[in-house]
Amino acid sequence: MGREFGRRYTWALGLALAVVPSMMAAQASSTPAVSGVAGGFNSRFIPMEIFSRMLERPEDNRDLTFKIAAPVDSVWVALTDVMKQFDIPVGYADRAAGEMGMVKTKTYKRLAKTALSDFLRCGEGSAGPNADMYVVYVSVATFVKAATGGETAVAAFIGGDAVDLPNGRNDVVPCTSSGQFEAKFATALKKRLLNQIVSTKAKPAGGQE
Repeated sequence: MGREFGRRYTWALGLALAVVPSMMAAQASSTPAVSGVAGGFNSRFIPMEIFSRMLERPEDNRDLTFKIAAPVDSVWVALTDVMKQFDIPVGYADRAAGEMGMVKTKTYKRLAKTALSDFLRCGEGSAGPNADMYVVYVSVATFVKAATGGETAVAAFIGGDAVDLPNGRNDVVPCTSSGQFEAKFATALKKRLLNQIVSTKAKPAGGQE
């Protein structure tokens, strides 16, 4: 009986050793690749229902992050400046977490001197894109974090909810990103940082003009 128990124990142990690695492999294969939000960008301020929608981008604009050859502190300052340039009223700024943005800010027709329909897809009506006809409660989330080689990883996201208030309706239409805001924001941020570097180099030693 003892020998039979030993055989059963050995068989069960072998089965467990075979099953556990396969379960771990299956779990690993279902885990998203490390990039963008999966790489550590998790908003503490944007509601999850909106934040998850911010990740829905066209196939040709799937990149969630870009890197800048500048330290985090410099990028954070430039980020603040670009927010002003885009007429984005900053609703939160957490330097320790490296997150800055706005939540459900009432916006009508334009953002950063650009038609909202260029940035957000909120469906179409008989008069044109809903993003240009409805009131849109826009949310913007930007992130910065240190990367290897002295670089800084940056991510920008936009989303919103459109409501046909001009016609007295209260139905909410969810909006997803066209990918154009993120591209324009990245270009503006890189340009701002370049201007900072040029301005710093142009100053005489000692900071005196």
